Amino acid sequence: FQKLKHLIPSYIKDSSALIQQLHSLGNLPPNARLGTGDAISMYTNIDTDHAIAVITTWLCHLANQHLLPSNPIKFPTNAVIAAMTLVIKNNIFEFGDLY
Repeated sequence: FQKLKHLIPSYIKDSSALIQQLHSLGNLPPNARLGTGDAISMYTNIDTDHAIAVITTWLCHLANQHLLPSNPIKFPTNAVIAAMTLVIKNNIFEFGDLY
């Protein structure tokens, strides 16, 4: 998915890119507030069936719009979906002595 990140509208490469985007906004209203957040245990709380369905829909949409890489070979959409499903359904997390 690394080559597809740039196709996600909310993707920000790094903190420098974020600062550049914020600067491009110009002056914010005096009452504007910026905030940050940190996700905890996000992956373990994802509904995996829903995630697979959403990502599959997104990849198929990109394929239908001819936005997926095709050079030097055509992007293997079905293989990527199958691999994603295999990984999401069969991975095991370890945190300390908890699995």
